[in-house]
Amino acid sequence: MHGSLDTKDDLVLTVRVPIYPPSPTQTAHGLPKSLGHWGYASVSVRLEHFIWIEDLIRTIEGVTNHNLCWADGDSPGAGERLEVEGIAKALGQALREHSAIRWFELCVKNYSEGCNTFTSLAWPEIRSSEAPRH
Repeated sequence: MHGSLDTKDDLVLTVRVPIYPPSPTQTAHGLPKSLGHWGYASVSVRLEHFIWIEDLIRTIEGVTNHNLCWADGDSPGAGERLEVEGIAKALGQALREHSAIRWFELCVKNYSEGCNTFTSLAWPEIRSSEAPRH
């Protein structure tokens, strides 16, 4: 948590949630997909009203652990790729729809394949003069 009482009260809550996608469907040909810790989602929010940290984490996990799939063609929803951009968009949509959240900033990072990839997203867009000072 980061708070400020400068000109007005300001509280930013940040959580970092590991991403563990569901196990992929194994096929008879090829090597199995890598299982385990795929990456993480770091989410900072300003709240409209109180919510438990656990509820925020459950919202994030609802996207990062259940609505993702491997692009193997056999699993349900296989058209959605397990990529940082897709995860960030789905997570951003879930956070925008949450009644307690009035602002968020997120970063999704993948480091399971030996190299790091990441993407970030913020809502609503703010001008640099309005950006929080951390």
